[in-house]
Amino acid sequence: MNSLVLTDQNRVKRGVELVVLCAILVVGILSRTIYLSADPPLGLSTSADVYTDPSQYTLYAKNYVQTGEIEPIEAPDYPFFKNSSVTALAVIVFSLFGVGIWQSNLVGLIFSFGSILLFYLFMRRAAGTTTALLFLLFASFNYNLIFYGRLPFLEHAMTFFAFASLVLITYSRRLMNSVLAGSLLAVAILFSKMTGIILLFPIGIYLLFDFSTRKLLSLKSVVRNFGLFGSGFLIVSFIWLLFVYLPSSNVAGGYLVEKSVGLYGLPEAFHSVDDFIFKMVSFGRKEMLFSRMPLLSVLAGLFVGWTVQKLGRSKFVTDVGERVKPEHLFLLAMIVSFYGALMIWNYRPLRYSLVLVYPLLGAASIMISYIWKCKRALNWGRLNVGTYLAMLVISLIVVYQLGKGLSLLNSFGFYWSDDRGMIYAIALGLSVASLLLIIIYRRGSIYLPTTPVRLFVVALLLLTTLIHSRKYIEWLVRPAFTMQEASRDLGFVLSETAVLSGPFAPLLTLENRLQTVIHMFGVTDPDPVIFAKYGFTHLLLDSGNEKKANEYYPEIIDSAPLLVSYNLGKRTARLFQVAGLTQNARADSYEKSLYEQAHACFAADSFVLGHHYIDSMNRQNESNISGHFLLARQAEYIRKFDLAEIEYKKAVENSATNYVLIRRVAEFLEKRYKATENEQYRIEKDKLFDRANHFVPGDRLPLATIKEFEGFENWLKSADTISGSRQ
Repeated sequence: MNSLVLTDQNRVKRGVELVVLCAILVVGILSRTIYLSADPPLGLSTSADVYTDPSQYTLYAKNYVQTGEIEPIEAPDYPFFKNSSVTALAVIVFSLFGVGIWQSNLVGLIFSFGSILLFYLFMRRAAGTTTALLFLLFASFNYNLIFYGRLPFLEHAMTFFAFASLVLITYSRRLMNSVLAGSLLAVAILFSKMTGIILLFPIGIYLLFDFSTRKLLSLKSVVRNFGLFGSGFLIVSFIWLLFVYLPSSNVAGGYLVEKSVGLYGLPEAFHSVDDFIFKMVSFGRKEMLFSRMPLLSVLAGLFVGWTVQKLGRSKFVTDVGERVKPEHLFLLAMIVSFYGALMIWNYRPLRYSLVLVYPLLGAASIMISYIWKCKRALNWGRLNVGTYLAMLVISLIVVYQLGKGLSLLNSFGFYWSDDRGMIYAIALGLSVASLLLIIIYRRGSIYLPTTPVRLFVVALLLLTTLIHSRKYIEWLVRPAFTMQEASRDLGFVLSETAVLSGPFAPLLTLENRLQTVIHMFGVTDPDPVIFAKYGFTHLLLDSGNEKKANEYYPEIIDSAPLLVSYNLGKRTARLFQVAGLTQNARADSYEKSLYEQAHACFAADSFVLGHHYIDSMNRQNESNISGHFLLARQAEYIRKFDLAEIEYKKAVENSATNYVLIRRVAEFLEKRYKATENEQYRIEKDKLFDRANHFVPGDRLPLATIKEFEGFENWLKSADTISGSRQ
């Protein structure tokens, strides 16, 4: 009878788990798939990486699906991109759904949400159903995981295959599955992202203590498990070495050196002890890793201190398994290893740190579960030196992060160089106070009533969810599609034989069939014959790359006509025509498009002939942006205001979410209203200003600061944003 009752209870629990699981999954997937081709939120990253990098990783798949060849034209070799797991999945997605921005983002979504599901399965075994569901809830609503997870970064593929390996060794006791697990980990590192090599430490720790604490496993079995896991890893490593690295060893080795120390110099953290501590405490501030999940980060820090304390009480390796679960050891090792490995670098965009979100959320979920149970003591035991050091380090990080965050919100100065004495003092006081509370709590002097504690947990869950939901909703009510609009427009602006390069070229060729050669102009050793060798016809550059290009190749950039400028979120990409200047026969034989011919005529004040070319373009491709805008600007220039008004409005119709273009046209209508006092102009310009402010509120990013934001006024060549010619 009792067994039947237990069976019924288990069924109910599993039913509840399934309902909650499905609800979270549906909301999590929907939040990521809505407006999948939309721009990332403004301010998502302090780098241009969310605009420039993802499309590089799917470029080879685009080439293959559109042309049947991975490299249809000669280009610099990028073996890590070309042979990545992202490329493999992108070929499948592009073959099924076509090539485009949303299809490219779908690749990232599959890997990133797959990573969340796999880590949920790990957490389910590590800490139970409730804690795993907490993790899934936090991960599904996490701002960084939502919006970075919609982009095909290599980091997502890395976590997907690494967590697949972790789940396999967690759930399976079959020896041959160890081979597959080792193979998956090798795929995560070698065919996804090299920083995944850090995972060898936490997964190695997990394997060591998981195998060693299985009472039925002998030493021989433990060695055999490690051997099989290692053999799987070595098999994939050999395949990678033979088919990826050796054929391009110079390029591959040079790329790794360039990305580690070549571009950004030796790590500043090693200059002095003070520099090291500053790098440690400031981790994630600029990238907003912790500031976007402050409460959960503090709870994760508490988990680190608690686990370090339990480790300090262990006298022998075998004793560790009695005090700390192998899964908890894995979370601790993953947090510490990735934090320590990433903090030292001079350049560390948020995408590098995304892998840390998973163990941080997992650790926070474990702590919330303990708090919910209202245990009077968390098995702290006798405090040790490791606990003191851990609490001091955690306190230093918390104090600096909170202080810097408050200073940015309230506009007061807060700098490590000036305030480190105060930071040390506050952190020391905080760590001592925390340790005293632990001692008092452990001795039973503090009793936590169940109801208030659980109300606190519920409030914490609601607050965390609402914070992330609010940021998501802010984006949801004003999605912009400037990347998609610009990419489609570029296909109308250039001839089919154009070959583009520059940081924005891969992105702006996703919605057309134009060819791209991956190249950034910030490399340490510029190639003096790169234009002659690869045959670029056009460059898509931001201000930094334009300055570098002009520094390296002034004879080309000085003479290259500026054809059009595209506003992409807060970034500006400018299109230069270098065909005819490169000494490459194929590039220099490039036939200009109707737009380019019209542009050349307008630049020479030949309005009649230019109007003929641009009118032909607009008739052939009515949905273009740049043709209408260029004609409008030139019509305004020669005071044909009626024509200018018609063409400006057509440009806005075809780029309905580009707030810069909308404000430009609103300014034109404002001038017409002042000149004519026609109330219709006033009504229309007010609507356009309101529409522009809907996408980017004026008080957040006024039009006057857009050019300043990009250093636009200091660019080597001046042109109106959206589309321009030098007049």
